[in-house]
Formats: sequence, C-alpha cells, structure tokens
Amino acid sequence: MSAFLPGIYLAALLHGAFIVSLLIKNGRGQASSILLSCFIGAMMISLWNISMPSLDVPDSLKFRILDLKIYATPFFWGPFLYLYVLHMTGQQNHNKKKDLLHLTVPVAVTLSQVFIEERSVIPSLPAFLLNAFYIHAGCYAAFAYRRVLSHQKRVQNTFSQIDRIHLNWLKRLLAIFAITLLIDFLVAQAITYRLVEYGPALGLIVLLESATIFAIGYFSLQQPQILFPEKPSDKDPKKKYDNSALDDPLSKQLAEQLETLMKTVQPYKRNDLKLADLADLMDLSNHHLSQVINEQMGCNFYEFVNQYRIEYAAGLMRNCDQINITRLAFDAGFNNRVSFTNAFKKQTGLTPSAYLKNNTFKRAS
Repeated sequence: MSAFLPGIYLAALLHGAFIVSLLIKNGRGQASSILLSCFIGAMMISLWNISMPSLDVPDSLKFRILDLKIYATPFFWGPFLYLYVLHMTGQQNHNKKKDLLHLTVPVAVTLSQVFIEERSVIPSLPAFLLNAFYIHAGCYAAFAYRRVLSHQKRVQNTFSQIDRIHLNWLKRLLAIFAITLLIDFLVAQAITYRLVEYGPALGLIVLLESATIFAIGYFSLQQPQILFPEKPSDKDPKKKYDNSALDDPLSKQLAEQLETLMKTVQPYKRNDLKLADLADLMDLSNHHLSQVINEQMGCNFYEFVNQYRIEYAAGLMRNCDQINITRLAFDAGFNNRVSFTNAFKKQTGLTPSAYLKNNTFKRAS
C-alpha cells in the first residue's frame, strides 16, 4: 500500500466526522441533516472497517464497528441517501414507519452476522452478498436521481428563480456516488476473478470511498432550504388538466389577460416572483394559472417569466449604446448576471454583451 494512502483514509474519516458534527450542531434536529449525517456515518464506518487493519496503528484500534463478520454497513448507504434526497426535494414521506422500511435489508444483513460462523468469512464479501449490495445501492441511487429530476421539473412550474433550489449539486453528488459504485463493482469483480492483486485493488476501493466522503462534505455545504406551495405531480402536462373547470375558450381569454398584465404591470421584474404571486394578481388558483401557462403559452412558469425578462432587457439594449449589464440583469428580475446571461443566450442565441454590440453596430451603420 502506498505510504500516502493511510493519510488520505484518516483525513477522510476526520473530514466526515467534522461534517457530521456541523450537521448535528446546526441542523437543529431537521430530518435532512440527520439523514445526511447517517449516510456519511455509514460510509465512515465502512471506511474504518476496511482501512484500519491495513494502517500502522495500535492493535487496540484495529476493531470493526457493526461489520463484525461481514461488511454490512454498505447496505445502509443507498437507503440513507435516498431518504435524504426525498427530504431535500420536499417529497419526503411523513409516515416514519414507511421510511423505516427502507432500512429493513441493511438491518437484516447486519443481524445475520449472528448466524455466520467465523471460519466461513473470507477477506472479501461472499459473491452473492457483494452483488446484492451493488444492486441494492445502484437501485437507490437511480431512484434518488429520478426524484431530483422530478423536483427540477416541478420548481420550473412554480418559481421564476431556481438558482438556489435546482439541486444541480445534488445531481453531481449522485453522479459521484454512482461512479464510485461502478468502479467498486468492476474492481471487486477483478478481485474475484484474480485479475488484480487483492491489496492494491482494495486500496483503490477505499481511496474512492474516501474521495466520496470529501465530495459529500463539499456539496453538503451548498444545501438550500426549500418550501413548496404545491404537491409534486409527475403527470403528463397535457393530461393533468383533463378534469379542470377551464375549457379552451376561457383558457385562451385568460391567456390574453395574463399577457396584458405582464406588459402593463410588469410583475416579472420581481426577482422573487412565484406562481402564487401571479395567481393572486390574476385572481386565479395556482392550478388554473399553471394550466393557462402550460396549455396556451406552451411552456412552464419559469420559462414564461424569463421570456418577458429577456424581452425587456433586449428592448433596452436595442435603444442604448452604453448599458451596465449587471444592473440590467437585476432590473429585469434576475438574481445575478450569470443566470441572466444563460437565459438570454438560450432565448436569443447571443450573450447580452454580443447582443448589445450587434445592435450598436447596426445603429451606427
């Protein structure tokens, strides 16, 4: 084993302990903080149990936690990560008993050690248990990723600013976790078929787990607080309004009123504009306003509001030779210049600077 690897393992353990302590101290008992702490803790225990026997530490520290005869704690990774994602996306199940069902398999595997004879345990996991872990964790990672995608789709139908609630960082974290699982699986198979030596291959697995703990620590500091005015809906937008009281003629009439409101009152200049705010101005329910935007405008709320913001900004740039783009971004309703630039380029095909330059050139010629 390389000399620097034990230092990385120990640093990962200390880093994980630090993040868990922050979550416990600042989380104030919030379920999301507790679940993330449990996820990091399960990874730390697994890392300890695998790495400690190979480190130059006193024999008194070379003990296992929970994984007395088999590596059972990795089975906790997937459920804790999935439950954390549910809470972060506002889709958590409030029935704690049902949440606990996700821990049935990990607990069962942990307790099964009582019935396993010591002589039957080999240095690596039994093949069936190893494959079960990868399937188990992989499925939970896939389910968690699907939840994040559902969340991102939902916030675009509710909020006009999604910079702090889109959870792209959580998607990256899930991607890192999935890549770690995939490489671990490939290395484990290589060990099983004796394609690589056990020691170096195990070192690679533990190194990846250490890197994952560091990544979790970094991304967890970016977690936002999210409140949702509406429950999520995964229905097809064309079908979810089948039972609505709004018929097509009335929906078109409301769409015209909405366009008039956007042009005259200009509510899109509010950077915290939400679907509920616009619904109040229209004297409509959130559901009916969402239906008008989806069906008549052919887009979601986030895209609808940004269209007006970009049109407003573009109109000013067509009539000005000099303009502060950052100030313009805030005036148009955006929270920052980066979001403005991305939305502007998506709608016009040009960055704000390029658009301003082109129009200045046209007026000069």
